[in-house]
Amino acid sequence: MISLCAFDVRRASAGIVFEYYPTERPAEADIAVPRVLDELEKTGQFVARTASVRAELGRLAPTPGLRDRNLTAQELLAEINIGLKAQYDLRNDQAIVQFAAAIEKGHANPALLVTAPKYRDAMLDALVGLATTYHRRNRGDDRLRGIEIMQEVIRSFPDRLVTLRQTYGPEPDALYKAALKLLQARGTGSLVVDVDDPNALIFVNEGDPQNATFRAKLPPGKYRVLVKLPTNNGRRFDVEVHADETAKLSVDWAIASSLTATTRWIGFAGVTGKAAVAFASQIAGQRHTTLVVITMEAYKGAPAVKASLYRTSDNQIVRAFLITLDVQVEAKATALARVIANGADTSPLVVNVGPFAKDADEPTPRSNPSTEPARRPTNWWFVGAGIAGAVALAGGGSALKFALDGRAAGDQLDRVCAVSCASDVAGALIDKQDRANRLAIVSGLIGGAALIGGVVLILIGGSGQDQDRALAILPQSNGLAAAYTWRF
Repeated sequence: MISLCAFDVRRASAGIVFEYYPTERPAEADIAVPRVLDELEKTGQFVARTASVRAELGRLAPTPGLRDRNLTAQELLAEINIGLKAQYDLRNDQAIVQFAAAIEKGHANPALLVTAPKYRDAMLDALVGLATTYHRRNRGDDRLRGIEIMQEVIRSFPDRLVTLRQTYGPEPDALYKAALKLLQARGTGSLVVDVDDPNALIFVNEGDPQNATFRAKLPPGKYRVLVKLPTNNGRRFDVEVHADETAKLSVDWAIASSLTATTRWIGFAGVTGKAAVAFASQIAGQRHTTLVVITMEAYKGAPAVKASLYRTSDNQIVRAFLITLDVQVEAKATALARVIANGADTSPLVVNVGPFAKDADEPTPRSNPSTEPARRPTNWWFVGAGIAGAVALAGGGSALKFALDGRAAGDQLDRVCAVSCASDVAGALIDKQDRANRLAIVSGLIGGAALIGGVVLILIGGSGQDQDRALAILPQSNGLAAAYTWRF
């Protein structure tokens, strides 16, 4: 019996490394974490690189049920239809490329295929189309590939032999029977899947779901096991069934649902740090005496990578150090790996934040880098206030100039009319005076509005930096009322 409660048989190593993030893995992790993992593995004391940890965990490492969040089932159908059209037009090379790409995407995102029977039927179209096109092209080992693809059809759609001829024609039917004969000659194996959550649904090769337990005799080969709750996309496990053997997959759903193993990273997300350490220790404790948890945190307002070494026997922290991200990141990553491995806090590039650290500032979890910038951002409220102040000054100066022009025109009008007051001259002076007065009023209003706006922006900017201040702007029947309060 093969149980996924144990690691594959490999050389035991002192420690194993996982990443951890409170929510999603931040993009900033790619700046330094891969280098830290590489340096940790170079010490010879840890299984740390992503590929190494995946190999160590074997089938314990699940991938997301929906690996590509941007892919839709409709897009997958469209790609399969392009392949079918190419196959119909006898463009074999294009059909093979199109079918193979669609099948790979579908199997990597099984949560899409189980949402409706038509999507799984479309995958059958792609598999039969690929197998048949290989058989028709008959180049190199194409016939062998066609048989292998049709064996995948048998493992995923064992109930379609009766309807295959009438759906796809005599050629796929003959290919299906030839593949079935070869599989039957190898015998059968057993697959048992147990999940500790009774609400979990188990899909084997995207077939009909079972609750909590799946048991079946199956043709030998690789199988995709999707375990999910009705409300999420679940996790996919890859299990190989051998003839005359039983492959057993026992899933602790609390661990599996928080553990992610992709080609980019392996670790925990969406749980507390304490839970992540407990889960990692439960996995690692069977073969490793220590484990390292790497995460991202904010330290003195800057993004930082933190590595913590734990004992798997009691989940107690041994030491922890962090590095901030800057131009020295490569040197810092090397230094961080060395102090975690050796415990000697001798490098000025690392900060000791472990249980015996002295005068170390407490780092804060960094779950979303976009909401915790590395340095204080420019306060655009005050920049806007400065611009508004400049406009207010210009408006006030213009208002004063136009007011003086209007007064000068009035004085000239008085002097002219005191001697002689021709109607055309008087009219021109009156127009000049009125225009200057209007411009003075408009400029004054603009300057006054800009001045008020500048004050409001200053208050907003100040309230954003001091939580003891508050600005409220309320609509009134004749405009807006602003109230600014503070505590002291």
